Amino acid sequence: MDAGLDPEGRSPSRPASAIDGRIAAAGALCAVAAIVAGARGDLAPPAVALLAILSAVAPALVFDGAPRAVSRARAARAGFVWPRIATKWLGAAAALALAAAAVATFPFFHRPPLDWLAARAPTILFAGAPILALYIAVTDRLADEPEDGLLALGRICLGRPHDAGKLADFLRTLVVKLFFFSLMFVYVSEDVGFYRNEGLPRFSGDHADVLRLNRFIFTCDAALAALGYLATLKLFDWHVREADGTASGWAACLVCYEPFFPAMANAFLAYHGGDEAWRGALAEGGPGYWVWAGGFLACNFAYLAATVAFGPLFSNLTRRRIVTSGPYALTKHPAYLAKNAGWWIAELPALLAVHPVEALRRAAMLACVSAIYYARAVTEERLLGADPVYRAYAAHIAREGLLARLKRAFAPAARG
Repeated sequence: MDAGLDPEGRSPSRPASAIDGRIAAAGALCAVAAIVAGARGDLAPPAVALLAILSAVAPALVFDGAPRAVSRARAARAGFVWPRIATKWLGAAAALALAAAAVATFPFFHRPPLDWLAARAPTILFAGAPILALYIAVTDRLADEPEDGLLALGRICLGRPHDAGKLADFLRTLVVKLFFFSLMFVYVSEDVGFYRNEGLPRFSGDHADVLRLNRFIFTCDAALAALGYLATLKLFDWHVREADGTASGWAACLVCYEPFFPAMANAFLAYHGGDEAWRGALAEGGPGYWVWAGGFLACNFAYLAATVAFGPLFSNLTRRRIVTSGPYALTKHPAYLAKNAGWWIAELPALLAVHPVEALRRAAMLACVSAIYYARAVTEERLLGADPVYRAYAAHIAREGLLARLKRAFAPAARG
């Protein structure tokens, strides 16, 4: 019998979400407060970014992570297995060395915010080493499956037999965390610097302020996403279960981010008509302008809401616990739908202002971008499909999601 179906085969119920929506929203508010306060203060923008990212985890840590850790501790029976823990300590040291080597080697990591963080990394590691060692020991004792990728990395350093599959999955996860955390950290840091120079959104109603508010939406999204790459903590059951091991999954995802998307966009997908192209079709401040601006702001806010719903569980290219609340109660891919709808709405005035042939050319390029996000959705569903909770959730959305409800609502009218 399929997961989520009752014995009579009726509509599957929506599985409980991996994180309480109220906890996730509280974390988002903490991040927003830190960004606003930091933009008005004197801390270095990277310090503000780090504070915003870390502050967002506080509600989840108190109300989700800590209770889970306590519950697992009460159920634990085994003691500390020190040889295995020591091997994991070695694996952690090797992982840090690999990350440091990547940061030192590749220009991608040589940006001012990351240079700021790298300069303080030795102090952070020295102060945090005892905490890391204790965390690894406690997590090893409480873990349901202590034979993990960290242990495999430690064993290969010792020249001992290891689980190659778990090691490969661990290394893929390490790459995901290092790449995406770095990227999101840079975005938040640069945005804080922008708000400090140009000001936060003032809700004044002019177009520059609309763009500022739109940028703030994506700043908050980047801060919450960065948190997800830091908060992969097994002690709290926030860890990665599996990283995507397919080339198609990685290609569909990475092509949407720097440095890959700018290069491809400049060569093949330069659909954007420019920040002022809309003026050919709309007058700033008129009713049409506000319908247009409100439309893409609403889409981008819905995109942010999809990230908020994850709390500390956000991550690309990995399978963690399944989120089913917030926008995910309506559709499996609210973030991609909202982001692409926002792009189409934002570009519509520019498309109307140019020659039809040029408009068709730009629309075709934007359609290619949307097709990339469709490919991302397909590859993500392939990865998440290994989880029975996700299969039950997908079955529920197929029957009770927004699209299914719309089909049922319009079916009688179509027949009539």
